[in-house]
Amino acid sequence: MRTYLREVPLGQLIRLLGGKRVLPFPEEQNGFSIPTSIMSADCEPGNTGDNVYALESARVSRPIVTWYSADDPENPKNWPGWKKAVVYLIICFYAAISQASVSIFTPSQMLLPAIFDISITVSSLGLGLFVFGYGAGGLLLSPLSEIPVIGRNPPYVVSITCFTLFAIGAPLTNTIAGILILRWLQGVMAAAILNTGGASLADITTMYELPYGMYSWAVFAFVGPAIGPIISGFTIDAGYSWRFPLWEIVFLAAPTLILVFLLPETSAPRILYARAQRLRQLTQDPGLRSQYEVQREKEETTGKRSALKPLYSALIIPWKIHALDPSILFTTVYCCLVYCSYYLYFEVFPLVYMDQHGMSVSQMGLVYLCVPVGTFLAAIPYFAFIHWQVHAPMRRDGTVPEPEHRLVPALGASIIIPVGLFLFAWTGRSAHIHWIVPTVGAMLVAGGNAIIFQSIYVYVALAYPRYAASLFGCNGFIRATVACGAVLVAQPLYNGLGIAGGTSLVAGLCCLCTLGMFALYHFGAALRARSRFTAKS
Repeated sequence: MRTYLREVPLGQLIRLLGGKRVLPFPEEQNGFSIPTSIMSADCEPGNTGDNVYALESARVSRPIVTWYSADDPENPKNWPGWKKAVVYLIICFYAAISQASVSIFTPSQMLLPAIFDISITVSSLGLGLFVFGYGAGGLLLSPLSEIPVIGRNPPYVVSITCFTLFAIGAPLTNTIAGILILRWLQGVMAAAILNTGGASLADITTMYELPYGMYSWAVFAFVGPAIGPIISGFTIDAGYSWRFPLWEIVFLAAPTLILVFLLPETSAPRILYARAQRLRQLTQDPGLRSQYEVQREKEETTGKRSALKPLYSALIIPWKIHALDPSILFTTVYCCLVYCSYYLYFEVFPLVYMDQHGMSVSQMGLVYLCVPVGTFLAAIPYFAFIHWQVHAPMRRDGTVPEPEHRLVPALGASIIIPVGLFLFAWTGRSAHIHWIVPTVGAMLVAGGNAIIFQSIYVYVALAYPRYAASLFGCNGFIRATVACGAVLVAQPLYNGLGIAGGTSLVAGLCCLCTLGMFALYHFGAALRARSRFTAKS
């Protein structure tokens, strides 16, 4: 337990207040023997384990601090199963709560026009601005977690703390402007887990296990918005104030805050950076450095290091890739479209299930369970594909499929999504058709969306590994911005075209993207061959 506690934010706080002797690391304990691989410049690269930050000491004049052995217990890849399970549970719970917070306010949102004398469009900003905050926060918080001096945990701790404070402030605010500003700030803070949570899981998961782990994380992210209306719907029906759903966010955020303080650091570069600091203090040898410090010193010596370089990589390069690479542009456009179709649920479901079928707010909230059901069902064919078509050949003869091969599940999903949308559109407009029929359509869309996101993100990570993190951040910003706009135009859209016409418009756009997905699958390799960004990868 002491070993676990020293690695979590709570343990770091205890060490800060009580001193390093309270929860010492191995390098700080009496009798610690410094491994010869650290003290000798003759160590073999293979002795450092399989981590990508491992040291090739023969290439440098001084040894670099890395893992002490291939089975070093501090290497996140070597952590015991129970410890990895704790990380998975905390990260997934954090993601679900952050996502639930965006939709938990939607039942109250329907009451705001009468309370504050505002339009329905303005009241929709409670949802839209939260979603927009995801994108804005991702551009800032995601790059920070990749810096070894910082690591994964500080952005998590700061963001969940601020998120909780903003959540407390929202129900205490008496103006619509104040509520909307705090909703946006909550979205900004929620971006930390939504943009970095997958990276934390990748830190501790092997290559073969990663697709299953990432999909599990995605399930929680998809389930979150479906849980929100269920929780708040029953409280609104029970006669509680419209403010109570905002307090429910606080009730969910408080235990999440405690759990984050028990989350161990998973970033290997951060762990090695801290190890190098402890070894320098122990040996009084300033030459003991981590790979990150060596690289930083090299860049400073050659004049290639700039304070603006991380900012340039995070904010400028992704836009250049979008402008010059049609593959990336299409994947972002498609992600925006399926993301919008998901958040339009929160605007169109009341029109279908409350207006057409006479459901209460709480009953309509239960319909959102079609989202996790669809996501769980979609996992069956996706996992089967990963096991038989990706991992089996790799284990059998070492064959590594092309990145485009990972798009095969997306081909089927791109067909299922418009089918589900059309089914929802033309059966949800009439009270004479049982409500389960449009719900099946919504379930198909949810499952298709999950597979589309998984396939596209894996494709981008494999095809553009050098720029993957910044591309994901840019994708998230564009996606959140477009989704915010979609939420605001939803009511005018459905008022003008009706449930069938408005949803069919989205379905028609998805049909066009189906053609684009097949084109990317067949011509993606040729496009990558001409891309200067993949060449540099």
